Formats: sequence, structure tokens, C-alpha cells
Amino acid sequence: MSIRFLIPLLLAILVATSPRLCAQVDRPDPTEVPLYHAPEPVDPERDLTPLLQAAEGDCILVVQGKEPPTILLGQEDPVLRFAANELRRYIEKMTTVLPTVELSDGGSPSCSITIVSFRGESPDDAAKPANSAELPEEGTDQYAIQVMKDCVKIHGGSPRAALFASYDLLEQLGCRWFGPLEEHVPQTPVLAISPAVRNEQPSFEWRILEFIAGSDPACVDWMAKLRMNGAWPEKYTPNEDMTVHSASMEATGVPAMVERGLSIFWGGHILPQLLSPTTYADHPEYFALVNGKRLDSTVAFQTMAQPCTSNDEAMKVLTENTIAFLENHDWIEVLFIWGNDTNVWCECEGCRALEKQPDRESSFGGLDRSASYCRMITIINEGSLPGMSVQFDGVQKVLPGRKIGFNHYYNLEDLPLDAEGNVRTEVLPDNSSIISAVDAYRQCDRHTFADPNCPRGKRVEPIAHMWSPYYPHSVSWSYYWSWNFMKGLPVGMTHKIANDFRFLHSLGVNGVVDNVSLVPSTLDRYDLRPAICMTDHWRYNIMNFYTYAKAAWDIDLDVDASNRDFIAHYYGPAAEPMGHFWTHLEDAWTGFGQKPEFMPENEELNDPRTIHSWVQNLRYVIPNRDVFDVLIDDLERARYLAASAYSQPLKAEFMPYLERVQLLERALSVWPSTSPTASYMHD
Repeated sequence: MSIRFLIPLLLAILVATSPRLCAQVDRPDPTEVPLYHAPEPVDPERDLTPLLQAAEGDCILVVQGKEPPTILLGQEDPVLRFAANELRRYIEKMTTVLPTVELSDGGSPSCSITIVSFRGESPDDAAKPANSAELPEEGTDQYAIQVMKDCVKIHGGSPRAALFASYDLLEQLGCRWFGPLEEHVPQTPVLAISPAVRNEQPSFEWRILEFIAGSDPACVDWMAKLRMNGAWPEKYTPNEDMTVHSASMEATGVPAMVERGLSIFWGGHILPQLLSPTTYADHPEYFALVNGKRLDSTVAFQTMAQPCTSNDEAMKVLTENTIAFLENHDWIEVLFIWGNDTNVWCECEGCRALEKQPDRESSFGGLDRSASYCRMITIINEGSLPGMSVQFDGVQKVLPGRKIGFNHYYNLEDLPLDAEGNVRTEVLPDNSSIISAVDAYRQCDRHTFADPNCPRGKRVEPIAHMWSPYYPHSVSWSYYWSWNFMKGLPVGMTHKIANDFRFLHSLGVNGVVDNVSLVPSTLDRYDLRPAICMTDHWRYNIMNFYTYAKAAWDIDLDVDASNRDFIAHYYGPAAEPMGHFWTHLEDAWTGFGQKPEFMPENEELNDPRTIHSWVQNLRYVIPNRDVFDVLIDDLERARYLAASAYSQPLKAEFMPYLERVQLLERALSVWPSTSPTASYMHD
């Protein structure tokens, strides 16, 4: 027997004879268990007549042994060329047949790709659209896929849209992309698809992940395949003089983002970089006056205070440095400039004079300085204001089209008001070039933003209602995978995410960004040995990430159907118990402390302030022994079925279905020994 099949068989025997498994799981008779077989390698001698007869009436793109299909490009564009090469690569993976790629000279639309089947007679004629009215709106992520008898036509509103359409087509042909470096690619000697017309447009204009913990090309590759159109390489660090740091660009996957035409957001708490206390140490007047003393530049600016926004020279330097940074980083489409992560503000007379109510407290705590913050963003974006002692241009004058974003974070949630409570529109930044971010910082992670029975921090709706009349371009800033809130634990959030997106869309929010501080296991920490992965937090939540991408594209996503499809492809023969596992885990997560079967057995966790707040360890996820036992039984049954499927596609040197089940077994195994007061730490 080949060593390729001997190793999985030995693993199957070892796993299936586990003492705990034998003791607790009612295993079926092995002779009655249908072994799961992966698609067999394509046999060049195989008679393909039955497959061709079954596909009669379909568009047959590939037949092994026949002429390869031709992929025609509507124009020579790097993103469009990348899309064609992706089609070429995956068609070869599926069929072993490698298509050719050519530039069309038949007058096809610029952002188009046409796959002409082996029996297509006139490639250039095939490349022409059947009806120009079917073309999507230019400059958008909209696309149309037309499957005809002898060809498939892809028309995108942009080259990036054509890339998304290419991945959509491949998904219709059976491919799945679960997460970075994890995919399912079927194998077949005949590749066919039924004639149809598919018109797609996203529910949200922006569909983005902010990679707090780091991004790499594998993360970016997966995002594009799930039709997310933007990325935020948080770990990118420019040089001290704000020029491009090439090595940091490479390390955070920026070239991969550019290659796919993704929108790149960057920024955040970057005032210490744009107005450095070290660089401008000889100008203490640029920085906050607190308790009668200017900020000491040797103390961390980020956690101490905001700059002195009433100092005209400081605002000039801040604006010029912002422009210089954007000029150096032409790949950044939107630069977010938040206030520093503190509610301490400058107390000088000039800054107090900017506020109509200088002693007004914010809803979160500390002084409300929304007018000062908004004025600062206005100056950066538009240049000096009337009455300032210095004159200078802002971002929109020097770099028209580049966007600035600002965030309604805990210290800047409220609109700037005058003494009578009226909105001070004169200090609001111009809404045509500004993106506003509705921050979900104080939301409960268990329940939807719109859940009327959840008492925790309903801030998303009032913030959106406050700011949306003034800013039609807005994103939601969520924290589904923030380490602070959920510690990287395996939780079930698929229905919450989809429901949140529907609610946000109803509020007029037209983009989603999530603050991801989980490190994907692809970030140079992956070990090819079975069951060895130093950083599994991303993979504990892999179906949540998948749902995030799918629901961001389509807020009407059928979550149950999407979950079933994901589980069937991701767990293969173990799909049935894993489907029950994820359903029960999500029910336990959302019903924790709310339903009789999900009451925590630890009394200290049975408190609304705990239930609806940040989680600390696995006891906050799995409430009691009964739930734990059900989940463990599901995993053990899944392990047996996964191990029995000795003929399955190999990922590196191990069995993917088995490894994916064991990954969760390891995550849950610490529950019995975990104290409810323990801080969760896992490397």
C-alpha cells in the first residue's frame, strides 16, 4: 500500500480506538459506515460519454483530452489579468486542463472576461455582450455573469468587480474558500454549467477587515475570494519621516491588496505620528495643557491627552504632515484620523473657547470635545478656516479625491452642540469627502444590535441616527473579533452577524469594518505536522468570518443554508455531528443566562453585568456540564467519522477533516479545569 494512504489509515485506527471515544460514544458498526471518498484523480483513459450526456444543454467549458478553453480579456489591466489567471489556475486544478489567456480584439466591454469553451467557433463574437443594457454600473463592484451555450461572459463595473465575478463563477462550479490557505477544489474531467444570467451587486459599499494583529498575502487572497473589497493593514508602520516602509508593506500584504484592486484603509490613533511630541518637543504649545502644564513629550502622548486643537500653527503642521503622508502612500484610499485613546483634552483657554459648553461631560465620561475634534478634521480636510492666523491648504485642495475618515468612538460619540442644544453644523467636516464611522464599542457580543431584550449599551442605533443625516458615507465599526471582548474563544455568531448587518443597512450605514485582533494561523506560525498550530483563534471562528464576508455582500443571506454548505464542504464525512455542534454552541452563546438549559452553573457568572459584558474564558461560552457533554459528544462522533474517511484530500501531510475536528476538541478540553475567574491566555 502507498505510504500516502498508509499514514491516514494508521491515524484512523489510532483515533477510532481512543479509550475516551470507546467509553462515551455509541459508535455504529464499522461495516455499516459508508466511508467518505474524495473525488478520485482524473483518469485520462476514462470514458467521458456519460458525463457529456448528463451535461447536454449545459455550457461545457472543459473536456479532458479536448482543446483547452480560451479566456479573453476586454482590456489589458493588471487586476483583470489577475482575474483571468485565477480562472486559469482553478480550472486547471479542477480538470488538469490549462486554458489560454488572450486579449480580445472583438470590441468587448473593457471590464469583461469571456471563457470560450472548447467548441466555441468565434471567440471574438462570443466576447461581445448580448445586450449593452446588461452591463453593470461603471466604477462599482456590480457584475453580471452570462452563461451561454458556448461561452461564459463576465462583465464587471470595474476590474475588481470582474475578479469578484470570476470567484463567484468558480464557486458555482464547486470551489469553496473557507479561510486563509483553506479551500475545497473539486476534480472533474468535464466542467459544465447550466445556462443562466446572474446579476450581482453588494449590499454594502465597503466590506473590510481591519487587521489589528497583522495581515499577510494569504489573508488578502481569502478576502478577495469572498468578495470583500477593502483591507486595513493595521500593522503597517511607515518610516519616522512618514515615507513608505517597503519591508513593512510586504510583511502586511499591501502588494497583494494592490494586485487585487482592493481599497486600502489605514490610520486610527495616528496623531502621535502626524504630530510627534518627540519631533516637536521644542513646541510644547502644540500639545495639551492639563492641570496647568503642557504635555511632557517624554510621556506617552497616546494615553495622555489630545493635541491643542486651538493652536493654529499646530493645526498647520498636522495638516501638512497628513498631506505629506498621503502623497507618500498613494495606495491608501481612506485615512482615518481618530482622537487619541483617552478622554483627556486640552484645558487651555483657546480650546475651551472652541466649545459652547466647555464643561459639558460626554456620555462615556470626561469632557465632551466633539466640536474641537470635528473642527480639527475639517481643517485637515479643507485647510485653514476664516480667522486663523496662518493660511494653508487641506487634503481636498492638494489631493482631491483622497478621503479622510473619522470615528465616533467612546470619547467622541456625540454631535457638537451649542448652549441651546442645537447642532453646530459650522464645525462639521464636509460630507462629500469624509467617511463617518459608527462605533459599536459598548455593544453586547452575544446579542444583535437590535435585540430589545439585551440591556447592554445600545449605542449603534442612536449614534447612527445622530450622524447619518450629516454623513451619507458611513461604516460600522464593530468588534466581533476583538481580543478585549471575546479572547479568541470559539463562539457562534453567524446569525448575529447577519442580523446586525441587516439592521445597520436599515439605519443607512453603507459599509462594515471589523476590528480583528485574532492572528490568522497563516502568519508564519503554521506547523505542517498534524494538529500543531500555535495560533488557532482565527480558525476557532472560521465560519463566523465566512458569514461576515457573505452577509456583507448580501444582507439577505440565508444563514442556515450558508452554514450547511460550509459545514458540508469543510468537515466532509463529519458534517452531520459538526452541524449539530455549531448549532448548539451558538444557542449556548446567545442563550447564556437567558434560557433554562443555558444557565451558568457558576453563580458568579449569572449576573446581567457579566452575561452582557466582555468574556474572560471558556466558562463564559459553555455555561454548564450538560452543554459541555453534548458538545464533546458531537466532536467525538465527528472525529470517528472524519478518521474513518481514509480516502480524502490531504492538506500537507495530514487529514484535514480530522484535524479540523481535533482543533475544536483541544479548544474545549480546558473547560472542566477552568475557573470562572481565570483570565484566558492561549498561545
